[in-house]
Amino acid sequence: MGRLVPEDFPLDALDDTERRVVELLRDGLTDGWLILPDVALQTHRDHQLDVVLVHEGWGIVDLEVKGHRMQLRGGAWYAEGSRLPTQPTDQARANAYALRSRLRALGGDLAHVEVAYGIALPNTAGIDGDLGGIDRRQVLTAADLEDPQDAVEALAAWRCHQALTDEAVTSILDALRPDADLTWDPDARAREARRRLDELCAMQVAALETLDANRRVFVTGRAGTGKTRLATRWAQRAWRDGQRVLLACYNDPLAADLRGR
Repeated sequence: MGRLVPEDFPLDALDDTERRVVELLRDGLTDGWLILPDVALQTHRDHQLDVVLVHEGWGIVDLEVKGHRMQLRGGAWYAEGSRLPTQPTDQARANAYALRSRLRALGGDLAHVEVAYGIALPNTAGIDGDLGGIDRRQVLTAADLEDPQDAVEALAAWRCHQALTDEAVTSILDALRPDADLTWDPDARAREARRRLDELCAMQVAALETLDANRRVFVTGRAGTGKTRLATRWAQRAWRDGQRVLLACYNDPLAADLRGR
């Protein structure tokens, strides 16, 4: 059996078609194959690779899964009778190249790594006709996936069939399935609240510095954003400057609080 990475990957998180393909690969490949479903890559844009396969002896394969009723017409892919805006082969190529660039950037044994790519069609029984510029090994039908070992190895041989060292495989897994320890800090929220309050106070002080130059100022904001504090500070500054001050509000409890301040 192929080995899922991580072993506890939640297959229920995949859609039905992708889950079926991953299960067929897991059950039909030898244990030398590592199976990484749903791999996210971020370059200048986001890439989502349906399944990445890694083997020390055969190299790296990217499979894009399509569950629609597929046809090839005039060299273009159609699903359910409609031309696909993003062609599956283009998508697979772009994702494979993004993965290749990501791994080559790691250097070392991966500096010249290649990535084979293909399309898995679990609901396609067979192929009748010419695929044009698409190599037959790049298209895995339902029959191929029922016993995927030969088909996957043929696909790997089409593009790379590149042996990988133990260190290279480890680097690939570290890059695609990274680990990170997140430190729990129960005081983090309190510190963030204090930081935001300090930032708010600094903004209010900066605003106060300009109010003296204006005879009429309108301030708006949600409850708790510091409108009353701003008015109180302005009144205090004006009083210290020897100006006559009237600070009015809309109810007696607030008036009592303002008097206390």
